[in-house]
Amino acid sequence: MRVVNYLEDDDTTELLGAFDSENETIYLLRDPKWRQVLLHEIIHAILHYSGHNEGLSIKKEESIVLALEHGLQPILEI
Repeated sequence: MRVVNYLEDDDTTELLGAFDSENETIYLLRDPKWRQVLLHEIIHAILHYSGHNEGLSIKKEESIVLALEHGLQPILEI
């Protein structure tokens, strides 16, 4: 995991976090919500390593990640 001061995607959209599967690294922006963002990116990584993101559009994967994040967040008290 790496904490950075600025993060953007290929379309120059600013991000709070990102999972880079090629480098096996999660990047987090310095932000008060870093725990929630870390959970979100861990779920992306889990989907990647389990193969469950194969064939999913980016939009569909993001909706699954958000659903899991919001379901797990209260349990983890983030």
